[in-house]
Amino acid sequence: MTEKTEFPQLMAAARKLADGRDLSRDQLRGLLCRDCRFWHEQDEEELECSCFLILATLLAEGVLTPESLARSLRGHKTG
Repeated sequence: MTEKTEFPQLMAAARKLADGRDLSRDQLRGLLCRDCRFWHEQDEEELECSCFLILATLLAEGVLTPESLARSLRGHKTG
């Protein structure tokens, strides 16, 4: 059964990642940024917004896990 969500990339990545503490910057971008409407994979500059920095810190410190983040966003609707 396919889950309908506004965060499909995050949900898919969270299923593969048990812990957020040892993720590389690229893995964090894949988890946190790919569903963002401002995300552009071809950007040569590696800009990081405040939301990314906050969430990356919480994941790195074990306050959040990829699964807990995905669980809290299930069924979330924007607008």
